[in-house]
Amino acid sequence: MNLFENKYFLLVSVDKLTAKGFKVKFRKDGCSICDASGKVVVTGEQSGSLYKLKLAEVERKVNLNRDLAVIPKVAERKSKQVLDLVHTDLCEPMRTTTPGGKRFLMTMIDDFSRYTVVYLLRRKSEAAGRIKEYMRNVENLFGRQPKVIRSDGGGEYVNNELHRFFADQGIRAQYTTAYTPQQNGVAERKNRSLQEMATTMLLDAGLDKRYWGEACVAAAYEEEDYFDMDDAGADTDPLEMKEENRIASPQERPGEAQRSRRSNREVPPGH
Repeated sequence: MNLFENKYFLLVSVDKLTAKGFKVKFRKDGCSICDASGKVVVTGEQSGSLYKLKLAEVERKVNLNRDLAVIPKVAERKSKQVLDLVHTDLCEPMRTTTPGGKRFLMTMIDDFSRYTVVYLLRRKSEAAGRIKEYMRNVENLFGRQPKVIRSDGGGEYVNNELHRFFADQGIRAQYTTAYTPQQNGVAERKNRSLQEMATTMLLDAGLDKRYWGEACVAAAYEEEDYFDMDDAGADTDPLEMKEENRIASPQERPGEAQRSRRSNREVPPGH
């Protein structure tokens, strides 16, 4: 079941698979789907509260009576430090508005750390203002602005307002080629992943689909890539990484960086 009417992903029902004679086996770090003879036809890896199937295997081995898009391989991260490159994507409008009247999901993702800021918008025209807000916030936190902003060529990104803003700030706008969403794969996959997780959360909680926005924000928290700029104080360091890939703020603070966590997963105000 897909609550988001989005052509880029689908959810596979375990009940439907078993009804067709397939067997689904879950492991600690993944799952496998077997045919009636016990032969493994597709495997999946755990990602948050979902299991992502290796769709290339599905296309070769299993007929699910619909076309499946193969997710491209994740490109090697080429940025050397935080804010060298920021990916952004704005999804198609949801058919159901949130209680706050929001219809669009936009993400801003740092390439080096993969830390993500989530915005819920009423209109596409709000994107430029939110991008400017993001720039101000990250500059306050890190003492620098992004060098490159990568997006598709949609009108919400390619317009005179942002063109002038990027030129004034010395930021390079990088646009992907039309009809090649894989060039903006980091942001495309993030939006898709958040929507998939949100769908599962709503189904599991028995909540109405109009809460998709709150569920997407909660999903970002669940993936532990989310950082709420509105709640960040002057001494907040949002980037606690694995030791081999740890990111420090411009002025290294004493002691080990601690990332702010919320035990109750509350949705930030304004979303």
